[in-house]
Parts: sequence; structure tokens; C-alpha cells
Amino acid sequence: MYPFNKKAYIDRIVLNAKIGRKGEFDRLRGMYSFLLEQIYQGLSEVYPFLKTRKMDIFHDFYFQFWDAINTYKFDSDYSFSIHLKNSLIERSRKSISYQYGFETVKSAVEIRAGIKKKPPKKNRIIMGRATRSLTIKQKKLVYLHCYRHNTFKNCRNLTGWGRIIVEELLMRAYARTNRNLSKVKKGKKRVKYREKVHKIYQQKMENVK
Repeated sequence: MYPFNKKAYIDRIVLNAKIGRKGEFDRLRGMYSFLLEQIYQGLSEVYPFLKTRKMDIFHDFYFQFWDAINTYKFDSDYSFSIHLKNSLIERSRKSISYQYGFETVKSAVEIRAGIKKKPPKKNRIIMGRATRSLTIKQKKLVYLHCYRHNTFKNCRNLTGWGRIIVEELLMRAYARTNRNLSKVKKGKKRVKYREKVHKIYQQKMENVK
């Protein structure tokens, strides 16, 4: 059984968006919404006046996102994630120059430097500890099912595993994760950490590149 290939998985969604399946485009936009926020943050750091023009910037992002899809080369050494980030930054620089009349614009390096990555939240740290004991197959299925929001059927198609195997692995993965969730102190007692598993895992995976 071949390991999960993240690039191939993303490329398949990009291809479907490229040939006009808007649902897949919306799916990509949702997956990379955090990246749009990061780039907007970087732009706002070097051009403070953009902090009052977020709607305009995200309007431009919509069309720039389509451009990034159409110019992406599947045989490139760069993943779509890297291509998208580079493409949005460069197109934003050109747009700012054109719309606001700047003869020179801040470099891509300066914009990237303005992106301040937040330290991992407490629940992501806890979830990381809770998933360490999962097997590779279990982690793969939790990733596909929780973060990518695939149905059980899609999980079977993507992995090539049978229905019983997928259902049993996921059931055991969620049960083990729940058991491994650490207890936190509340007053004089120690109580079970009760954050929903899929929400914590999604937040953890948002920073995976």
C-alpha cells in the first residue's frame, strides 16, 4: 500500500477546479483560507493603510486565486501551496502598484517578513500529544476524514482499503485519541479535557504545509 501523497491529493482538486468545477474551487479556497489571512497580514504590516481595505484585498484575492490555479504546472518542483503563496504575493504587489500609484512596491521578502505566525494554541499541543500513539494508517484516516472532510466512501477510494478496515481504524483512532487526551487541573480536581477531537485536530493541521 502506497503512503498518502499530499501533493497528488491537492493536485487532483486543483485539476478539477482548473477544468471548471466551481465546487472544487470553493473547496480549495476553504482549505487555504488561513494562507489568505497570512498574506493579508503581511501586506497590512508593510502598508498599514490596507488595514481599512480588507474587503478590497480579498476581492482581489478571489481573482488572483483563479490565476494561481490556471498558471500552476503539475510537473513543477513546487507544490501548489508554495505556488499559490508566491503567486498571490506577486500579484498583490502588482495590484497595489497599479491601484494606488506606487512607483516602487515593497519586496516579497518584506511582505513575508510581515507575516507573524502565531504560536501553537494549547489545544493543538494537547492534540499533538494525544495523536502520537496512533499508527500511520490511523493518522492518515484521521487526516482525510477530520481535516479534509472526506466521507467514509471517499476515504476508502483514496486509500484503497475496504469498508470494514476504514471503519474499524477510524473507530479505534478516535477512541485512542479520546483516551489519550490529557487531564487539566480545575480547582482542586483534575478533569478530562473535553474539546471535540475533530476541531482540535483541524486547528493542529492548519499549519501543515
